[in-house]
Amino acid sequence: MNNKKGIVLESSNEEIEKLSRKWEKWENRKKLGERLLKIGSSGFIVTLLSPFDFEGPLAEIATAVLAGTGFALKEF
Repeated sequence: MNNKKGIVLESSNEEIEKLSRKWEKWENRKKLGERLLKIGSSGFIVTLLSPFDFEGPLAEIATAVLAGTGFALKEF
């Protein structure tokens, strides 16, 4: 005798495709967030450690915004 309990879900192909597309969108958003975070973080570090000040605070702000956007996309 098998006393294991389980849940059986019935779903249509439409529902499965809809959930698959939703999952793919989430994964793509997460990957984009990781890339933006990596680019923004590296750029921010480079602008801070640069001995030249010709890039100015605008580059630092832009890279910080990239990193922040990447973090937000990745986490939320």
